[in-house]
Amino acid sequence: MTTQGEHTAPGRPPVAMITGGTGAVGSVLVREFSRAGYQLAVPVRSPQPPAGETPAGVFFGTADLTSEAQTQAFVTAVLERFGRIDVLLHAAGGFNGGEPLERVTLSDWHRMFELNLETAFVVIRSVLPTMRAQGRGRIICIAALAGMKPAPRYAAYGTSKRALIALVEAVAAELQGSAITCNALAPATIRTPANLRAMPDADPDQWVRPEVIASLCLFLASEEGGGVNGSVLRLPGGQ
Repeated sequence: MTTQGEHTAPGRPPVAMITGGTGAVGSVLVREFSRAGYQLAVPVRSPQPPAGETPAGVFFGTADLTSEAQTQAFVTAVLERFGRIDVLLHAAGGFNGGEPLERVTLSDWHRMFELNLETAFVVIRSVLPTMRAQGRGRIICIAALAGMKPAPRYAAYGTSKRALIALVEAVAAELQGSAITCNALAPATIRTPANLRAMPDADPDQWVRPEVIASLCLFLASEEGGGVNGSVLRLPGGQ
């Protein structure tokens, strides 16, 4: 699989912007893309870089992705630092579930769409002009299997993730014929510390490992992955 330098001039590593890069899944994405030779830019809501193990050289900038102005300012800062954005990996989002529809508040509903759909719209719109000017790019969004296979008590979450999938497909259709692609991954339950704590009686061996998500994202970001556009890769988990 082609990785370092595939999207840029010889000797210059490609640049990936990873939203949600400080979360349980996002931190694995940051680690694996760093190992693959990418320069990384990660927007964070806190003005201070996150504590813990983080690959050296990651650019952190403050940005609330629900804000158009802050998101665009972060993209501008990334371009000033690296000169380009080759990959957008949108892993930011939110989760809310466990209640029947009649107990879901309108505020809960709006919040799921704000976190899972509107942030994707704002971020994708912010990086597309740069990718079009470069003549190539990769956009990858982390959706959810719940957005493709509805489950009871997850109406707001599942519907917002389905809307995200529709957005990915719409963007891919607009990009058809270019060297820019837009795809999504739809994992089932992901093996994270939070899920392990929340579901102690479940079998975590049936869950999706973040490393699997990272491997697929690396493929979609690669030169070979350029033949995939508008796809939603289902990750049901299991052995």
